[in-house]
Amino acid sequence: MNEKGDPRRENGLLLPASTELPPWRKYLRRLRDRARNWHARIFFARHGIHRAPEIIAQMPLLEIMRGSSLSFGERSKVWSSNVQTVFYANHRSAIVVGHHVSINQGVLFIADNGSTITIGDHTRIGAQSQLVTTGYHQVAPGEPIKTAPIIVGRNVLIGRRANIMPGVTIGMHSVVAACSVVTKDVPPRSFVAGNPAVVKRTFECPDDWIRDSEFYTVAHATVLELPLPTAEIALQPAVPDEEFSHV
Repeated sequence: MNEKGDPRRENGLLLPASTELPPWRKYLRRLRDRARNWHARIFFARHGIHRAPEIIAQMPLLEIMRGSSLSFGERSKVWSSNVQTVFYANHRSAIVVGHHVSINQGVLFIADNGSTITIGDHTRIGAQSQLVTTGYHQVAPGEPIKTAPIIVGRNVLIGRRANIMPGVTIGMHSVVAACSVVTKDVPPRSFVAGNPAVVKRTFECPDDWIRDSEFYTVAHATVLELPLPTAEIALQPAVPDEEFSHV
């Protein structure tokens, strides 16, 4: 307690308040999350999807036409808050999402003309990425419209606003950098970046390795309760620009 009697002020600084919520607020959040999950089950069941993912914020946009399908594995999550996530499948196409998959907001899935999008277990897809199995238009006279399946392996990390083009297979454990355009297959355990994406480096890891996903496994209500920066962190001097000259 300081001289002014304000426990949140020390040496003129406003200190972060405790992140511990009162029991009644925790109870209300649990009720909200339970209601959202029941809403998701009903919403997906109306589209013939019997296993619904956990939905964060609003429901995604589903356009699953007759003869096409969309399926989710266990404990998958779909963020759809500021930008709505879209699943579109037409002309006997399919979108298959594995177990423990995290799909961030604004991701666009388009499977068309009998093609398939397959997402492996424990994969993370960054916000506003696009996975499209067809080009829809010819590039030049006489050239066929390219339509081919997309396969994303197990434990893959796809960065924000990446584009995965028709016919691409991404090997297990690989990483796609943000804003990359992936036009060719990605070997397992590789880091790719650029337009078009190229392999920048490779790495080794066990087959059963899973990326640290602590942030994605906590409830959304808990995410809002993460500790605020401490006063010591706030007082640290800014790093001069010269320190980043080597990047």
